[in-house]
Amino acid sequence: MEKQHFVPRVYLKQFCETNNNLFSTTFVEQTNKWSSIKIRNINSICYDNDFYNLDSKKANKHSIPNDFIERNAFWYEKEYYNLLISEALNGKISNTTIQRLPLFFLNMKARNPVFRNSITKENLNKAIEKSTLSMKEKFSWLDESNLTRIINKSKTIILSSDNIPKEFHVDSLLESTLGRNKVFQEILERISSYNIVFFKISNDNNFFITSDAPGFSIDIEERVHKIKYIDDIFHFMPLHPKLAVGLMNPIYHEIKDQISYIDATKEHIDKINYGTSSSCNKYVFGINDKHLKSVIQNIYCLLYTSDAADERSSVD
Repeated sequence: MEKQHFVPRVYLKQFCETNNNLFSTTFVEQTNKWSSIKIRNINSICYDNDFYNLDSKKANKHSIPNDFIERNAFWYEKEYYNLLISEALNGKISNTTIQRLPLFFLNMKARNPVFRNSITKENLNKAIEKSTLSMKEKFSWLDESNLTRIINKSKTIILSSDNIPKEFHVDSLLESTLGRNKVFQEILERISSYNIVFFKISNDNNFFITSDAPGFSIDIEERVHKIKYIDDIFHFMPLHPKLAVGLMNPIYHEIKDQISYIDATKEHIDKINYGTSSSCNKYVFGINDKHLKSVIQNIYCLLYTSDAADERSSVD
């Protein structure tokens, strides 16, 4: 078995002060409180065994090793991410780095358990029903009874697996890596036209926190979502304790330059940290224990005692 990190260590390392350690807490619903802050090493968090591995049948079909995704999908772990941070913090980001930023953002979200956890039999059944109507219109020339039989047979095969979430997640990542995932490409093409805003913190006492599911979306009603590419207006991701990036839908966010840098205000910091907290899988992380404690005590205890609790599981 191989430990495969769904949040890359090169990313988590940015939020470490020393020795690859960061500070961590989680919200305990039974007590309605955040847990005591603990020090965690990036090698021991945000991973699962063989999380991306293909089964032997799928690997043989494509004539690739079963760890193909782990070895080939996450290109930014080698050089790109550190280059992105260095250039953005210096305020001199190259065109090449900017052009790859939407792909980096999308891949970071697609690889996470947030995506896999959204793949349930109930959601698949709804998607199949929606596709059925479309297929009946597209293939109206076919005998309806035969078409229904074909659809039902396919539906039975799809829903019969005991490990549907992993199979669909791995298939999606594989197709994306091979450049054949049409949905992924359509979303990438759309968000590549979004305005990019870097939020930089200059105050020594303020920091961005991160989580085990970095990045979140804001919809047209200003609600926080773990993933949302329908009716979306903003997407944010903390990149470093002093740096976050926003992908802004130009329909709702008009600015002169497609790429801009903003000195983050306390309001910016609070909102981005709020979104990070409310969209995590389980854990939030910070570079500074006192600041992380301040964040969770003064602001985010409201997460599970208000309507914000309803927003945590939203994936669209």
